[in-house]
Amino acid sequence: MQRFTLDKSVRIEQNVGTLDEYGHKDTANWLTIADTRARVLYINGREFTQAEQLVDINTFDFIVRYRAIYLTAELRIIYAGYVYEVFQIEELNRKGFLRIRAQKKIRASLFDFLLESDEDFETEAEQIFQLEKSI
Repeated sequence: MQRFTLDKSVRIEQNVGTLDEYGHKDTANWLTIADTRARVLYINGREFTQAEQLVDINTFDFIVRYRAIYLTAELRIIYAGYVYEVFQIEELNRKGFLRIRAQKKIRASLFDFLLESDEDFETEAEQIFQLEKSI
């Protein structure tokens, strides 16, 4: 892999949250461990409903230069304004590059989606009615 293929800017952050009184980690504290260049590859995507929510999950590979940093699954990548949750890290080319596989999850209320669709339908119906009325 050549250097010029790393053409996108990404930020890698690690969860450094503190534990609360119940032993749960506060996920609001993220520390930037690298601002780097990456090659971004779309792997796959799927869409389904879960608990009356529309869930859209897209999987991406981020190829970055190898860094001697402590990499765990408690990482996330910020790219193009979206948050990608890291679930796999793999070395490529004997410490030349890292492949970081991450998912972008988008959840939307199914009720809001249907309501938005109804509003679009009503708007289109009103436009057709106005057009027929003018003829």
